[in-house]
Amino acid sequence: MVVGMNPSDHAKQSFKSGGVFKGASLKFWNETNWLRIIGFSLLFLLPIGLHSFARDVSARKSHLLYSAFVGGTRIQVFISDKPFFPEKHRTTLKKYDESSAKVLPATVDGRPVRGSDNRLPKTGCSQLATLYVMFGKRRVNVPERLLSNVFHPSLGLAEFDSRYGDTIVSVSADGKSVLISLGVGEGGGVDILTYCIDIGGTCTETEPSRIAS
Repeated sequence: MVVGMNPSDHAKQSFKSGGVFKGASLKFWNETNWLRIIGFSLLFLLPIGLHSFARDVSARKSHLLYSAFVGGTRIQVFISDKPFFPEKHRTTLKKYDESSAKVLPATVDGRPVRGSDNRLPKTGCSQLATLYVMFGKRRVNVPERLLSNVFHPSLGLAEFDSRYGDTIVSVSADGKSVLISLGVGEGGGVDILTYCIDIGGTCTETEPSRIAS
């Protein structure tokens, strides 16, 4: 170093004269290092992108349909939806069956579609993902096989009046069984699905039969 020279001036002189500073800078920014930087960036960003995609196709946050204390037990009903991707399911299209002279609805995973006017829904439309009841701290899920063919489920609170209602929830007086009449569909595909769930884990798609006296 030249006596009395400012360190920054020395760096500038080294750069101009082809010294260590200039050589190191050019070596760092050459093509090989740029490719390394890009490669490391992709390794860092790709997992983030895949995680975001996985989150998008999985169930969205749960919505509260119903909450009340019945028979001393807190009863809550939750629901969630997700985007529909046909390639992730076994599907058939709506078609006319000549032998029976009937129009057969599209199917998803072997079951007729509900809430889509008998047609196979478009990619990305709202598909029922989860439906479950909390009996206090005990959670009972509606099986997935009863959900994958259901589209455009109503996610709002189960409210109704003397004239209109979308989703209606009924609870037995002892707080051990819940009957859900779930509103689904849009336009010509509007429909009502029934689920009966009890605290023991049983779930059916039919209303309970009246006990003969």
